[in-house]
Amino acid sequence: MFPNTKTKRVLPLLLACILLISLAACNKGPDPDSVATPQLSPVVYSPGRTLGEIPLPAGWTWSNANTVPTVDASSYLANYSSDGLQFERNIPLEVQKAAPTAPNLPPVNYSPLKTLGGIALPSGWAWLAPQTALTASKKSYDASYTSSDGNYKSVSSVPVKLTVLPIDPAAPPMLTAHLDEQKTLEDVPLPEGWQWLSPDQKLSAEAKQYDAVFPAQENYNAREAKVWVEGVEPQGEVVISIIDDGERNDPHAKYPQPMGIIAGSFGLRVYSGETIAAFTLRAIAALELKCEYAGGTGKGENFYLSAIGGFYSAVYQDTIDWLGENDGGPMSGWVVLLNGWEIDNSASEFTLSADDEIVWRFTCYSWDGF
Repeated sequence: MFPNTKTKRVLPLLLACILLISLAACNKGPDPDSVATPQLSPVVYSPGRTLGEIPLPAGWTWSNANTVPTVDASSYLANYSSDGLQFERNIPLEVQKAAPTAPNLPPVNYSPLKTLGGIALPSGWAWLAPQTALTASKKSYDASYTSSDGNYKSVSSVPVKLTVLPIDPAAPPMLTAHLDEQKTLEDVPLPEGWQWLSPDQKLSAEAKQYDAVFPAQENYNAREAKVWVEGVEPQGEVVISIIDDGERNDPHAKYPQPMGIIAGSFGLRVYSGETIAAFTLRAIAALELKCEYAGGTGKGENFYLSAIGGFYSAVYQDTIDWLGENDGGPMSGWVVLLNGWEIDNSASEFTLSADDEIVWRFTCYSWDGF
C-alpha cells in the first residue's frame, strides 16, 4: 500500500512545526525559578551593621547595601546576575533583638550628698536603687532598661560602670581654744578625719597657725593644712535657764500642760566673742541635755533652735525625748531672752559678756523662730 497524496503533503508540515518548537525551546535560556533563593542565618541587630556586611551567594548582591536591617522587617530586595540571567527577589533575613549596651558614663566627683538619682542615664535606662550614696570604692551600679525600640531587649538588671573620683577635704575653719580647759592641740577637736601633726604642742593665748593632716580615705584625697587656733581666756560667767511656761490653748497638743523649769539658773564660764548660740550648745551639753538646731553658731550663720530634750518632767512623770515646735499647739516653740529682752534676730548674732543672763523659753504665742 502506498501513502496517498494528502498524507504526503501533511507530513512535511508536521515535521517542520516540531523543528521550530525545538529551536524555540533551545533559544529560551535559563529560568529564574530554577535559581534557589539564598537561605541566610539569623543575625543580631546592630545599629552600625548594613546589608552590605551580610554576605550573599555568588551572583547575588543587595539592592540597597547601605540599609541597616531591623527586627520588624522580614526580607530585603537583592539582585541576581549570572550567565545572562538578571532579576530581583526578596531574600528572607531574620534579625533578632540585641541586648542593650550599658551606658558609658563620665567620671563624677564624690559628694556626701550625691546619690545615683542625681546621675542622668540615657533614655530607657533607670537606676534600680536611685537613693544609693556614691562611693569611690564601688565601680558599678545596677540599672534596668525598658525598650521602646523593637530592636532591643528589655532587661531587669545590668551593671553600669561609674567612676567616682575622691575629692580634697575642706580645710578646717579657724578654731577657738578655751585656755582654762584646753592646754595642748590634743585638747582641740578637729573636723572628722583631720589630725594634728604635733598634738602635744602647747597652745598660746594669741591666734596662731598649727599643722594638721588629713590621711587619704575612701572618698577623700590626703591633704595637709595650717589651721588657725585662737586661745581665749574666760571672761566671767553667764547664767542660763531653760523653762516651759507657755500657756497652752490647744487641748489636743502633744504636751497640753506646761512643764515649768527644765534647767534653772545654771552658771557657766563665757569666753570673749562667744555668741548666745555657741554658749547655748556648751550649756546644753554641760547639763547633759540634747537639742536639735539648724545653722551655725557664728555671726551670719542663722542659728535656729528647734527642740530640747532628754529631761525629766514632773508634770508628765516621764523623760521627755523632745520638746519642739508645735508640741504645745500651733505657733509654739523656743524663744530666747537676753537680760530680760526677747531678741529680735538669730541667737548667733548676739555676743555675750560676763554676768549676762539668758533664758530659753518654750512659748505658745510669740514664737518667731529665734
